[in-house]
Amino acid sequence: MPLLVFGMKFSSKILSLLSVVALSARAQEAGVPPKVFGGNAEATVLATSGNTSTQSYGLASELAYKPSEWFHALKLNYVSTFQSSAKTAESAAAELRSGRDLNERLDVYAAYGFSRNVFSGFSSRNTLEAGLGYKILPLPPHALRLETALAFVDENLVPAGHNDFAAVKVGLLYRWTISESADLSNDITSTFSLKSSADWRLVDQLAITAALDNTFSVKSGVKVEHRNAPVVGRKATDTTTTVALVAKF
Repeated sequence: MPLLVFGMKFSSKILSLLSVVALSARAQEAGVPPKVFGGNAEATVLATSGNTSTQSYGLASELAYKPSEWFHALKLNYVSTFQSSAKTAESAAAELRSGRDLNERLDVYAAYGFSRNVFSGFSSRNTLEAGLGYKILPLPPHALRLETALAFVDENLVPAGHNDFAAVKVGLLYRWTISESADLSNDITSTFSLKSSADWRLVDQLAITAALDNTFSVKSGVKVEHRNAPVVGRKATDTTTTVALVAKF
């Protein structure tokens, strides 16, 4: 699992450098060119003890780079849960995306994504997609974006098997800037297989973030993943709830 190890090490290094980055960011105030590079890193640790012993760990990073009209973004995410020292859940995901605006509302993008979740029935999932984005509501406090794309999905299933198919993806991304220190986001993405009409998937991510200062914030989120035709022996829906400390740079 080289990508998983890379994601964990990368996120840890980002967290360790945050104090240095924060000082540098404060030194670059008004009068400098638009920011070319930025991002955030987040860490989650939850534990219970007593009648049951449960621990959950999570790491995530988002990096954005916009040297010109083109933008590039990288997302990394890892979550693991143990109950009485036995691993009960583990997922890892990464996405690399590039694109550019065609006008004030319309943009084009391409993306590659990798994910792994043995407990949900797949040891690897690779996704290639290319599509268009349209800003229905382009400006805060309410921003709404529609994405449509053609995709190709390749999966290695657990305990054995392989599945690949062309698909249509439709996404709706909502952002509500509640105040200068708080915002809410809700991203809903549907994937419809062109190979089998019964094989459609839905991912719904809801999160609310409250700033503690200019660098750190607290983020609470719920992610629901539904697969209409789940892998044999697996449930159709997975739900992940997280509370994380987020640092931006």
